[in-house]
Amino acid sequence: MPSRCGMVHRFIVFVPHANVCAEFNKYRRTLFACGYGGAYSFPAASPIALVKKPASISELKSMAALFRQRSYDGAAGGKMQTELLSSIYLPDGKIITGPCLSIDAPPLPESITLIESFPKLILGAGIFSVPPVLPQLAPPLKFSAAALANMTFQALGCEASYSWTIGALQWLPPVNKRSRI
Repeated sequence: MPSRCGMVHRFIVFVPHANVCAEFNKYRRTLFACGYGGAYSFPAASPIALVKKPASISELKSMAALFRQRSYDGAAGGKMQTELLSSIYLPDGKIITGPCLSIDAPPLPESITLIESFPKLILGAGIFSVPPVLPQLAPPLKFSAAALANMTFQALGCEASYSWTIGALQWLPPVNKRSRI
């Protein structure tokens, strides 16, 4: 998909709580001040999939439940955190770079029409044309509150200028402690 002006991309995104995003924006501010012009060109969210049409509310809710279940796998105890930096490549050749999250995306419902899925979750620090060598985010951000949402994303006139809209958030549900025994 070319990233020409006016072309709209649709994503399903994983969105950490606003408190985490505020902390993450301090990191992005530092990147921008150091000359990384692509910082802030993607929201503080992790793309899960590039899709042909937005997911329904029920699809987002069922995916949120799967994410919550995954957050309790292993020793995480419902917590997620940022890890080492990585990148994912979009079909138009642009690169989203940022810290990986300690949770993998569960399989998406078959009813979702995928263009591409991104099983490795990257909290987007920005969009770049070539893979940048960014400083690590330290200390790692830890959180348990997050949501899933539909997002529209559009390239504007200049190289690192984008517009996006994130739809209604479907929060990861609380876990019933009795079911975990």
